[in-house]
Amino acid sequence: MNPEIMPMEMHAMKILYREDALARLPDVYESERIVHKEPRMCICIKGEKKTYLKEGYKGQRLLRILNARKTAELELEALLHVWNSKYKFDPPEEFMPHRVKRMIFDKPLDSKFFYKIPERQNPREFDRNLMYKGQPFRSKSECVIAEVYDELGISYKYETELKTATESVYPDFMCYVDELDRTFYHEHFGMLDSANYKAKVMSKQNSFLSTGFVEGIDVVYTYEKGEICFNKDALIQKVNGLMVQNLYLR
Repeated sequence: MNPEIMPMEMHAMKILYREDALARLPDVYESERIVHKEPRMCICIKGEKKTYLKEGYKGQRLLRILNARKTAELELEALLHVWNSKYKFDPPEEFMPHRVKRMIFDKPLDSKFFYKIPERQNPREFDRNLMYKGQPFRSKSECVIAEVYDELGISYKYETELKTATESVYPDFMCYVDELDRTFYHEHFGMLDSANYKAKVMSKQNSFLSTGFVEGIDVVYTYEKGEICFNKDALIQKVNGLMVQNLYLR
């Protein structure tokens, strides 16, 4: 995650989300204790006398909480460091994120939806040797897009199957925003000089539209044509806009 490239609204959401998460999580820590006359690593909850063996069921659950706290604390530290160097005010409370309940075919587009879908379901073979983090992609622009999502701290899967109202399509990216518990899609159209490709673009966009997806809320489109190359900054602004728009959905 790279806070340097985040627009203010997205940056604020990520800070407020982690501050809220840390306030909600139990304050747990590791400590060596004597158990049956032997030193054992235990997990403790601040303010409670009872301790839990690290390898026990409750200890394992608390260990996951401890790891989640450590991750959130490190991320928050990095986010605040950059925020304080760029802005002279606290993150506005209006950007406090909340869970967004967005349905498609009576299924919420949440974390369960995202993590249930298998990676890479498109049967079409790759015709170019383009890789990013060991994952093959069909274009250099898609490699850059994947890198952008990593920098924004947004999880993604490549070419998963989406059954629309009219057909099965394979969007380039299925993305998940943890701060909003929200899945969205991203299609990149990179050959707009071709009349046949333009027809495919219209067909795919109509599939999204007929299924109930709204551009800027459920799906992001990016384009390139001829000498007009993919614009990384434009994508960041589009994703930021999508997050803000979803913030006002209830």
